[in-house]
Amino acid sequence: MIGGFTGVVLLVFLLLLKLLSSNDSDRATIVNTGHTGLDGPNADQEIIIKYRAAKELMQQGKLNESEEAFMRLFINTKVEEPTRSWAGLDGVVAAFLDGRMNDAKRHAKSVTEHIDTRSSKLPPGFSNVLNPTLKSVQHLEFQDIKKMDLSKMDDEHLMACMIAGLKNWEQGGLDKAAPFFETITREIDANHNGPLAWYRNVADHYLSDLLVLKSKPMKDIPSTSSDCRSAVDELEVALGSLKTRGRAKYNIRSRQSELRQHETYLDSQLNAN
Repeated sequence: MIGGFTGVVLLVFLLLLKLLSSNDSDRATIVNTGHTGLDGPNADQEIIIKYRAAKELMQQGKLNESEEAFMRLFINTKVEEPTRSWAGLDGVVAAFLDGRMNDAKRHAKSVTEHIDTRSSKLPPGFSNVLNPTLKSVQHLEFQDIKKMDLSKMDDEHLMACMIAGLKNWEQGGLDKAAPFFETITREIDANHNGPLAWYRNVADHYLSDLLVLKSKPMKDIPSTSSDCRSAVDELEVALGSLKTRGRAKYNIRSRQSELRQHETYLDSQLNAN
């Protein structure tokens, strides 16, 4: 009887030893991404560190590095859902924030295909609102906030708002982008300390730059050459105050070019008289 009991104890001990000595690389990983991921006792600390490092790069404005880090996590088959999909989404956003629409489109296509094949393993918001938004990135039509289901304001819906706003913005639909950014600033409290807090800051930055892009030098037609030069100088100062990349800078540079052409026209008219 005692011998049998001793044998059972020995067997349990050997099983525990095998589990403890198992290779961590064989385990899928669920990471606390700050969205809907989990941070279980078996989570791979290396993956957690890499995800947080990618987020920090994004917050530091090192968007190209951040994008690459997120996409490496996205293609890593050891990363469990929904963390893997969130990494892809953050990669899409990083490319948008850096003003690289083509890269954002490429990543959005990859993430869309990924979500399509794993919808059963993901929260409903991925299929219901995120995937349609990602697919819209491939098309020229602006996203209309009135047509988006915003009955819930969970992480999936807020990320969809961010991607839709960025898509509209980079395509030149500034007024179409604003409602999405306003939704984010409204739904994420200013005192929010969670992982989405930084996305509120991003939305605030775009709304701030929108005011610059609607300022007097951007829309008024000067009547003199001197006024043209003054407007160009004002916009040069405005360039240094921009908080976003991509479209805002492009629009200001384009406006400066228009003003210089208008200055040349006014000078030619003056000389003709």
